[in-house]
This record gives sequence, C-alpha cells and structure tokens, in this order.
Amino acid sequence: MASPRENPAPRLGRWRPDLASSRLIGPDGEERRLEPKVADLLGALLDANGATLSREDLFSAVWPGVTVGEDTLSRAVSKLRKALDDDPKASSLVITVPKRGYRLVASEAAPTPRARWLWPSAALASLLLLAGVAINATNRPAPEPSPTVERATDRYMEFTRAGNEAAIELYARALRETGSDPKAEAGMAAALVQRVIRWPEAVGLDEDGATSLEAALAAGLTDSAEAKAVLAQARSLAEKSVRQDPRNSDALRILGLVRTAQRDLDGAFEAYEKALDAEPGNWAVLINLSEIQAMRGNKAESYRTLTKAYNAIGNASGPEAQRAAPWRAPLGVLLAERDLDAGRNEAAESWYKRVLEDDPFDRGATEGLASLLLRSGRASEARALCAAYTERTGDSLPCSP
Repeated sequence: MASPRENPAPRLGRWRPDLASSRLIGPDGEERRLEPKVADLLGALLDANGATLSREDLFSAVWPGVTVGEDTLSRAVSKLRKALDDDPKASSLVITVPKRGYRLVASEAAPTPRARWLWPSAALASLLLLAGVAINATNRPAPEPSPTVERATDRYMEFTRAGNEAAIELYARALRETGSDPKAEAGMAAALVQRVIRWPEAVGLDEDGATSLEAALAAGLTDSAEAKAVLAQARSLAEKSVRQDPRNSDALRILGLVRTAQRDLDGAFEAYEKALDAEPGNWAVLINLSEIQAMRGNKAESYRTLTKAYNAIGNASGPEAQRAAPWRAPLGVLLAERDLDAGRNEAAESWYKRVLEDDPFDRGATEGLASLLLRSGRASEARALCAAYTERTGDSLPCSP
C-alpha cells in the first residue's frame, strides 16, 4: 500500500490524493478509490516531485521483487489516468517521456521556466497545428473549393486520429479527381505532419504522440526513417501549393509547419516571414512564428509575437472572427503564464482579467487568476471569484489556500 507522505499531496487536476487510504478526493468531497498498485504508482510519481522515473524505477517501487511486464505498467498508468480524468491523447498530469519513462505534473506545483515555454494545453497544441484549416479562409477572394476538399478539412478539424486519416484519404481523392488543387495539397501536407507528431503509431513508432512540434522534436518523433518519408511527402505537397500561389499566407504557413517538423528552423522562419509579408495580420502565422522564436531561445520576441496574435484575433472580422474566437482565451492564458514565469505577476493578473472581460467564465483564466490571488495572500478575492464561477457554470474550482 502507498505510504503516507509527510506533506499534503498536491492537487492533480480537480483531485487531491489521499494515499493513506488509496483515494482521490474531489473539491466537492467526491471520493474515487484507487487499486493498491495504482495508488503505489501514484505515490512513486509524487515522491519524484516532477522528475522522470524510468520504467525500471517504477517496477522497483511498485512491484519490488516481482517480475512484471511492460503491459502491467502500461495498464496501471492507464488506470491512473482514467481515475484522474487525464486524457491519454493529451495528457497534462501523467506525462509519458518517450524512451525514458513517466513523470507527474501537479496542478499546484510551479512549473520550471523551461516547462512554461512549452505549449502544454491541448487547445493551444491544436491551435499550433491549425495549418490544414481552410486555405483561403481569410478575407480574400478564393475559388470555390470542391466538396471533397471541404469534407477533408472538416475531418481534419476534428483533431482525432480517425478524422486525420479520413482527411488524408479525402485530400488524396480530391487530387486524383482534379490533378492539382492547392488547398488539397496544403491540407494534406498538414494532415501528414499531424500523423507523424500526434499519432506516431500510424508511421510504425511505438511511442506516445506529442501535443506540440517542440515536444515532438524533443522526443525524436520526426527522426525515424518512416517519419522522414512522410514529412518529405508533406513538404513536396506544401511546396507545390506555394508554387501555385506564392503570396498565399496560409500555404506558406503550412510550408513553415512542415519545415519545422523537419528541423529546418531557418526555412520555417523564412516561410512564416513571407506569409506575414503577404498578410501581416494572419494570427495563425504569428502563433507558429512565436513557437519558432521560443525554440530558438528568443523568449521576449516570442512573447511580443504572441501578443500580436492575440490582438490580431481581436481585430478579425466576418467568418475569420468566428473561426479565430475560440483560440483567443487560451492564448491570453498562455501569455499570463509566461508573465508568471518571468515574475511579472501584475502583468499576468492583467492578462487573466483581460481574458475574463471577453469571456467572463473561461475556466483557464478563472483558475489561473484564482491561483495567483491565493499566492498573493488575497484568499477572499479568490474564493469570491470561484464562487461566482461555480454559481454561474455549475462547475467547481479548487479555491482553498
């Protein structure tokens, strides 16, 4: 059985572990019991305090003196994620570190400076990979797209493996029908990049997928021969799309995405710069450019570019405004987190409040602001904020000091 810890266990999402009784306790008192070995696994990860534990470490800690297989550990991890409501395809709590092991990210633990500059949330990861969405979707004249391409784009935007594979098949069908279609070529290129980094098992890798290009590169997901072949196909398609319309900012953005996946950061930067020259207010390009800047270590420049993207979304109009709107709140929250990482608490608070002005009950901004208020000794303000959120949404937030 998991041994009691000297200090209270940190919060994991909406749950707080009670290892002495092998339970998870929710903010409303709800209890969820853990199997003994799952509780032991959680205890070992908590004791590591955010460090990565190898599979061998976990075998020794959870099954001492017993020989078990990889599938036993995988099942225990799966059960722990399920108990924590942690999506295995976009895990934010029990993190798989490819080729190394697992680590636990506590909701209340202060992330390391490096961790904050990754792109942690599934929403923002999807945002960074928006490259397949609607070539010519911005406010400029465009030929009427084929119904097949429109169906492909709809499936791509599901951000599921099945949807992505369906999109690839439909884009390929459109190209067989027409011989050449820049929107189909660019969309298929983006979907192929998604295949490599989000679902590496689709290219023969026994690894968990990543939720950002930076994480995928760090994990080596784009380095296998199979992945390189898929990315080479994606690059060929993206370059063909750009040749047909060299000033199309969306086609250039997708080319930048492919080049990033191929570790050609200079080439990606060039593509994004050309895209912004063609359309300075393209918010999706600004976001992708910001990721390149962060990967190069230019944090201040990345922050400024993200701010431009946030403002560009606010300035969008017509259909583009509707398409961009869901991404503004998570982008504002990310900017707040980067301010927190730099010790700019007042700026972070301003960002959280700015998000909540536009989206009064955004969960990420509410939780982030409440956490900041608690750390600043303003517990009564935090509780009032969370009480209002719960009253209006029916959902609950952990707002106790």
